Amino acid sequence: MNTTSAAAWALGRRQAPPKAAPKLYPPRNAPAIERYRREGWLADGEGVIVSLVGDTPIDGPHVFADPGRRYDWACMRGLHAIVVTAQGLDAGRCMADLYDIAPFGAPPTLVDFAAQLLATVVSANPLVLLPERRGSSSWSALFQ
Repeated sequence: MNTTSAAAWALGRRQAPPKAAPKLYPPRNAPAIERYRREGWLADGEGVIVSLVGDTPIDGPHVFADPGRRYDWACMRGLHAIVVTAQGLDAGRCMADLYDIAPFGAPPTLVDFAAQLLATVVSANPLVLLPERRGSSSWSALFQ
């Protein structure tokens, strides 16, 4: 027992309980993703667009999140996250959280349409991105 806690114990003082973690909520449109999975429209490993910018030109199921905010990403477990962001938005928290639950071999992908950037997350702490080469087939599918 260290001296601080021993003194507190001796004086009959209790230490304050640790603060509970804030409740996390799912991103907007998460119930639709869960329904698609239940009904067989969306299988493990398939892509879901996680938009930090609102509507996107990409076809496919979407969830919507606010930059820099933490979410309960349970609806995305086992799915490939394609995070759409824009310059000046904080996508780091989102990318790190999604990297932690990404299926093996399918880390999150980052897309910025204005900057024509396509990158894969290769590490979450620190956040490291591997940019896709301009002109590659996956880059061309989005930007040309």
